[in-house]
Amino acid sequence: MRIKELADTLRHHLHFIVVMPLLIILMTWPVFFQIFNSDDFWLARQNIDSNMIVWDAWYLKLLLGGQANFYYTDLLFHPTGVSLAFHNFCLPHMIVFAGLQTVLPASSAFNATFLLLSFLTAAAGYVYLNYLFGDKWIALFGAAVFGAGSFVLSRQAHPNIAFIATIPLSLYFLHCGLLEGRLKPLIVAGAFIGATAFIGMYTLVCLLMMLAAYLLYFACRRWAQREFWLHIFLMTLVIGAFVALRFYPMLVDPQGVANALSKGAGREVAKDFLGYFVNTQHPITQPILTALFPIKRFDLNWSNVVFLGYIPMLLVAWALLRSENRRRLLPWLALALVFLILRLGSFLTLNGVDYPNFVLPLRTLKEAVPQLFQPFWAVDNFHAGALFPFAVLACYGLRQVLRSVSTRRRLVAILILTGATAFEYFEPRVSEDFPAARLEFIAWLQGKPDQDSIRLIHVPFGTQQQKVYGYYQTYNGYPHAAGRPTRTPETAFDYIRSNFILGAWNAGDGVACLPGNREDFVAAQEQLLADGFTHIVVHRYWRSVASESKTLLYLPAAYEDDYVLIFRVEDLRLNCKSEAILNAGAQSLLTTFTGAGAILPAKRVSVLSLHDDEMTDGQLFSYYSALAESGAKPLPLREEDLAGGQTPSPVVPLIDRGAALAGNDIVLIAYDPRFSDTIDPAPYEDWVAREFAPCGLAVDSDSAVVTLYLRPDFPCALLTGVQPLGAQFDNGARLGSLITETRGAFLDVYFVWDKLPAENHSVSIQIFDSAGAKIHNQDFVLADDAFAHHQTDVTPLAPGDYQVKLILYNYATGASVPGEKIGSGARFDREFEIGDLAVD
Repeated sequence: MRIKELADTLRHHLHFIVVMPLLIILMTWPVFFQIFNSDDFWLARQNIDSNMIVWDAWYLKLLLGGQANFYYTDLLFHPTGVSLAFHNFCLPHMIVFAGLQTVLPASSAFNATFLLLSFLTAAAGYVYLNYLFGDKWIALFGAAVFGAGSFVLSRQAHPNIAFIATIPLSLYFLHCGLLEGRLKPLIVAGAFIGATAFIGMYTLVCLLMMLAAYLLYFACRRWAQREFWLHIFLMTLVIGAFVALRFYPMLVDPQGVANALSKGAGREVAKDFLGYFVNTQHPITQPILTALFPIKRFDLNWSNVVFLGYIPMLLVAWALLRSENRRRLLPWLALALVFLILRLGSFLTLNGVDYPNFVLPLRTLKEAVPQLFQPFWAVDNFHAGALFPFAVLACYGLRQVLRSVSTRRRLVAILILTGATAFEYFEPRVSEDFPAARLEFIAWLQGKPDQDSIRLIHVPFGTQQQKVYGYYQTYNGYPHAAGRPTRTPETAFDYIRSNFILGAWNAGDGVACLPGNREDFVAAQEQLLADGFTHIVVHRYWRSVASESKTLLYLPAAYEDDYVLIFRVEDLRLNCKSEAILNAGAQSLLTTFTGAGAILPAKRVSVLSLHDDEMTDGQLFSYYSALAESGAKPLPLREEDLAGGQTPSPVVPLIDRGAALAGNDIVLIAYDPRFSDTIDPAPYEDWVAREFAPCGLAVDSDSAVVTLYLRPDFPCALLTGVQPLGAQFDNGARLGSLITETRGAFLDVYFVWDKLPAENHSVSIQIFDSAGAKIHNQDFVLADDAFAHHQTDVTPLAPGDYQVKLILYNYATGASVPGEKIGSGARFDREFEIGDLAVD
């Protein structure tokens, strides 16, 4: 009998079972096709967070096998481990994804899970809408508004946000229970609400707010009924039981709570009011709208997922204007408006322009209840609460419209409106195709004996990189030194920061084994070995790997392919071999090069190091380490690394000139001729000279050749002068070099400061005639820049010879700063001479 009833039910709703999957498949094409592609690792969304979604499903298998703990793991941040209490586990996705992987490849299972959960979300909306309207075709349209928009279909990498099926299901059972006075539906509603804590925290907050609105609405009518309050109490107990399981591990970690709440503090994204009216990703409508209206790019780099659709908005307006019983619409309108307004953030942003004085309710809520609302830095997550009440309002409008449509055309009208709405919501797929060759290093590791003892350190460190390494872990299971679960607590990095080598890598730098840090370097290596670490995997397709490579370049690689290099942790001490340390002669040159002179006056210095073969010597990197202590940024470079080259370096990726040289005042091309006999510096010099002025050789010896380049708006003489004019001021400021030039009617004064004053200061350029009388002066405020250029118009001066002097004075007090000239040691109390001026 039950089978027959089920068959009748399915037959009754066959239109939804056919139309909605077809709609989702078309809206997300080619995701469905890629399910059957077993050759490529193709994901439905190019988002690096997808890697951790794969990790979640893999970790669920460990949980079910009794090999892991739900709230803690030492597979990440080994050996100390990390709390997973704040990690965004989406249990339905984990369960379905892990189950499908038993019969499908990982990428196919990922895409199939996305389509299935999208359908379940729409189906949940359909169930409640069908209950509210008693019309399965209107419910179909409403389900498309609720479950076929960008909020659901464009977030394949964030099922904890996109899977909002528990919202309509919870409200459906809550509505049934409250309306009919039955306890069982309320218990089911409580279970769905509580279970949402294991799906997504943002969805849970929205659902709890909607629950409060429902209870307030019904309490106003049934406050005197004892049974009503008893049922609410029992439902609350069910919710509390689920929520306690999820939140208790968080609450016992106050530091973790503070860290989670601080993410995105003071920052809000995806909040532009125009987002409701423009689908910024639509390939057809967006260009048309941009051509017709002055629409700027808003919510930059943040996909618009809150577009409401013109057809649903018109239907909502029609319902509000023409409905005979508007009072029934008001609760839904109020509920939708609450979340639509919260999505706008703490202040109004319209068409890319912020209006901070137009304060919105979210600011007050964040101040009053920060534990609940502070985590909403991506405020589009509030849209989860707006979608269903908005869909209900659109269905009211559709029902009003259908009253003027004949019965024969009713079905056609609904299908056309549903299809047109889906078309409005369409967003092209930006897929990710992961090369299988990136996994070849895992096969090499799996061929090593004693698999249980392998522990990995992945380089480079970084939030995005660690998510990819989590994906790799699903293939090998090896513990590694870092990781990136959601809201990673700061304490997880304690072990990394305490280790001399890992701490440098975590800071995006590298360390070489030099006499001054040899003990720290060796101690760090011994700690890593004692804690079981066996291999260092350098993923060279990340551009940020160059700095970390400094620690490894002298080591022989145990494995190498197009994507990774693998080194043994036990080989790290090879960097400490005596022949890897710069000899005394070169060290002396280096001291001169980086010493008291003004050759490296600014922090914005890059050193481009040249290599002609696979061997990268420790001598060179010792040299660069000393340069780095002077403020230089060492950057290894080979000719094939130059932009436009065909093959990436075995250790560093292709280097973009703009990225390598951006923000620099000085560039040095350096190499050690003892190990670089075949180097032709011409390609490198041409590469740099396109943006910097060549200033000749700074060092030319048997052990070091260094060519100096300076930003083109400053003369080379500023740095290459034999006896530069400079001054040491009594307040600690140091003027490393200064030159004056006369060009036409202007006197140009160029400065380079070794050390700027700690407080705000100004300089006064003063011109005196041959009799010693001050004829002209011009003052300039010192900026936070070691290089400065000040220009004075000398047109008003009569022909003759003049003397130019300089005063440094405190901007606030006007007090002049005394000092002494560098070189001569001559003291001055106020001004000192900086040059002569001849006016014709």
